[in-house]
Amino acid sequence: MVEIPHEYTDLADTWTQAFGWEMVSCLFSTHPNVRENALRRLSHDITGALLTNSQMSDTNDDRTSDDSDSSMRGAVGGTSSSLSSNAYLASCCAILAMVCSDPEYRVYITALRTLRAMMAYTQCRTNNDVTAFQRLLAPVIETILFKCADSNRRNVQLSVST
Repeated sequence: MVEIPHEYTDLADTWTQAFGWEMVSCLFSTHPNVRENALRRLSHDITGALLTNSQMSDTNDDRTSDDSDSSMRGAVGGTSSSLSSNAYLASCCAILAMVCSDPEYRVYITALRTLRAMMAYTQCRTNNDVTAFQRLLAPVIETILFKCADSNRRNVQLSVST
């Protein structure tokens, strides 16, 4: 297994609570294939968590006296399913903000695919949800834009030098 760098240990603690130590440690691997596979697992985990949360909120909206609803709430982490969903989203966005700056192109593309999957399954029902989601996405978008701007600068430097 890969050791998590010392400067990321505090931040990685919240990530490991959401997604597990194995997946988070793989994000810090020196091998791009390992980082890419960790992002694929992240995509799978976040979409599963968001789908579960969406199904729970739909069953809460159609409230019946069935006990299966309460068993689903217990399986996901108690009655505060939106809180756990927000924790998953916050951790995923923090991971994506870090990984989108990866110099390996395949890892970067997999991070963008993970971002797309996360956005596709995130439900914002109120304006407060939209605002909170925009705040979570801001560092990810900033990293992507910085990477694009940096790439353009390097292309210009290569053109001038040749």
